Amino acid sequence: MIVTTCSVLGSGFSRKEIIFVNISWLPKATIQAILAPLALNMARQFGTKEDIECGTRLVTIAVLSILLTAPIGAIAIKLFGPRLLPRAK
Repeated sequence: MIVTTCSVLGSGFSRKEIIFVNISWLPKATIQAILAPLALNMARQFGTKEDIECGTRLVTIAVLSILLTAPIGAIAIKLFGPRLLPRAK
């Protein structure tokens, strides 16, 4: 949240809009979606059986984090959007 806030400071957003940006950026699991399969592929190419098991666990955790954070984020955006964002004229 600190990084998100710092990235939008000076952009002209109000406090409520900055809070909404923080909420809307929380459910992002894109890094897990990209890096977990890459780690598993590297383990399959260069690693041991233990490395492959660890990579498989990593992919499982990444998928679960995506499945958990995406709906929570969508609900939070739907709930807080009307309260924090100004209406278009």
